[in-house]
Amino acid sequence: MKNHEDMSDDNGFQFKFFCDICGDGYLTRYKEAPFAKAKSVARVAEGLGALLGRSTYGAGSTMDALQDAKWREAKERAFDEAVAEARGHFTKCPGCAKYVCASCWNDQALMCVDCAPREAVVVQKARARAFQATTEQVMASKDLTAEVAAAEGSLIKCPVCGKPTTLGKFCEACGAPLDKKACPNCGAKLSISARFCGNCGTRLS
Repeated sequence: MKNHEDMSDDNGFQFKFFCDICGDGYLTRYKEAPFAKAKSVARVAEGLGALLGRSTYGAGSTMDALQDAKWREAKERAFDEAVAEARGHFTKCPGCAKYVCASCWNDQALMCVDCAPREAVVVQKARARAFQATTEQVMASKDLTAEVAAAEGSLIKCPVCGKPTTLGKFCEACGAPLDKKACPNCGAKLSISARFCGNCGTRLS
């Protein structure tokens, strides 16, 4: 009852109740408010009377007063019925008094998962923590100098935009082609922007 949202409008009542743990909600059935139809009819009558030149003033106002007098009582009754309806979708935990949905209820322990976490979940979390700790220890003790050097060595400078990019056919920064050209004298692979061969010094056209 403490964790709900009032979804009622001028014509009826409806409530949404939420699980105290995960927040999943259950929306109760819509219950029409008393005199809602009568009030609507009175409003229509007022409009028709105005069009026909007949005075029906006060019909809607009378219904408004009648509705206001009965509204609180009707809403309290509707809320009690909504609580009874929603109760079948939630279970009260004897450990913490929370109302929880089926997903947050431990059938084996007859308590919510906050008070009695499911064994399989606890085991999986422990395994995940152990795996993470082991991996961090291995990475901390491993010398990654060679891997870092290899990664840096795989980068080249784009001849068009000048930004570093990985080896490939196109620059990852600007999309310029990164195809190599061969030196006509020694056959060394050179960048497309090279003016001289870095291996033999031959001038490139």
